[in-house]
Amino acid sequence: MSQTKREQINAKIDEHHLLMEEIIGGMDIMLTRMDQRLTRIEEVLGMSDQKEAHSLTAAMEDMRTQLHNLKNAMDQGFELAFRQINKGSANQ
Repeated sequence: MSQTKREQINAKIDEHHLLMEEIIGGMDIMLTRMDQRLTRIEEVLGMSDQKEAHSLTAAMEDMRTQLHNLKNAMDQGFELAFRQINKGSANQ
């Protein structure tokens, strides 16, 4: 694989990586705002049942954890792709 082709592939991967980080960052902002809204709703409704309020908060935390795991998996995938590209170009 030529150096130019490898650089083009790396540039495209970097571009997609940045795009995915922007999307995931936006999702994190959205989840934070949803959590804030949920807290306000709980306050307005005077949810005295802490079990129910805790359940809703736990669901938001679970979504945040899944988002974090998705970001880590994406980062690992890009790292693997870079290693494979570099390994393939080293063999040629």
